[in-house]
Amino acid sequence: MADPIADLPERMTLRYWPWLVMCLAGAVAFGLLTWVAMFAVLNSPSAVVQVLAALLTVGLAVLAVYTVLSLRTRSVVDRTGSVAHGATSRDRVVWRDVDRLDVIHFLPGWAIRAWANGTATVVYLCHDTHGRRPRSSTHQEPPPEAPRSVHTGFVAVNRYWRSAREG
Repeated sequence: MADPIADLPERMTLRYWPWLVMCLAGAVAFGLLTWVAMFAVLNSPSAVVQVLAALLTVGLAVLAVYTVLSLRTRSVVDRTGSVAHGATSRDRVVWRDVDRLDVIHFLPGWAIRAWANGTATVVYLCHDTHGRRPRSSTHQEPPPEAPRSVHTGFVAVNRYWRSAREG
């Protein structure tokens, strides 16, 4: 009998590239706006303008840092489990503890979740609402209206999970 996980790569990284491009564009835009606001702080003769520009500079700098941190958003699945990396978080799921998978559509988009001991953990997040506010809905597998990356991600996650259960 063939090994059920022999044909799987050792590990796979899932990313939603449009989100990463948007984060890169945001980091550049917020960085430039931070520079402009800092220029106003340093060159304005008015103390009120300097204070307001300083507050704006801090806020824009925080947004720039957050968008840079968002570039690390990805999910790494392997034969033992999944690690979802967010801008400021890291969630690990071990396949042997997972009871089921599902797909949910909510703000900020689509997510593949793994359920273990009654708790859901997002294993892949696709920041995509197709320009409309989603109605929170849960599915056993991605519905036809889900983005292609959710379908592809679900196939990969499901394959690793099932192979770990069978292997």
